[in-house]
Amino acid sequence: TILVNPEYPKTLSDISTELLKLLHEPRLFIDIEGYSLKFYDAKIPTIGFSKDDKNGIAFACDWGNQSIEVRKILREFFENYQGEKVFHNASYDLKSLILNLWMDGDLNNNKALLEGLHIMCRNMHDTKIIAYLATNTTAGNDLGLKDLSHEYTGNYAVDVKDITQHSLESILNYNLTDCCATSWVFNKYYPMMIENKQLDVYNNLFMPSL
Repeated sequence: TILVNPEYPKTLSDISTELLKLLHEPRLFIDIEGYSLKFYDAKIPTIGFSKDDKNGIAFACDWGNQSIEVRKILREFFENYQGEKVFHNASYDLKSLILNLWMDGDLNNNKALLEGLHIMCRNMHDTKIIAYLATNTTAGNDLGLKDLSHEYTGNYAVDVKDITQHSLESILNYNLTDCCATSWVFNKYYPMMIENKQLDVYNNLFMPSL
């Protein structure tokens, strides 16, 4: 494992305390595990946050009987957090987070949709797009998180097509490893993207498109 000091808070109090510690971090790497690859069925079973490629927290949200309270804590955190949020393939995570934290699962709640978009897309990065711009070649490239981070993480993948087939502990470990892998990918490929003179395209075309 690449994890050094992982934290897996369980109670509402512990979750609030751990998130409070992260509130003033300048950059956080974030990932959710879902029940489905379809965002409208995914919910937020677990979510992880890391501030570097070795340390972070992960906890259950829509796993068990305290999902409503945890969602409130998460929404308040995102509303107050002013630092950079980094995802890998952000379109999946953002759709599920906005749908469940702001729209209450109602796909027609456009007012809440726009509110969630404004908050979640503020100061946001996507390492999948960063890696694409850093490595784009006519030979093609593999942009999966596991492939991009393999030289650092090794083969940590588990079959998450149905996360209910695994224990909560293993999913939390996997979730947090994804966050730390995202940190490593960001630190490797963001400078490469700049070196390849793709920063303007990233900031003014790809991220607004996302």
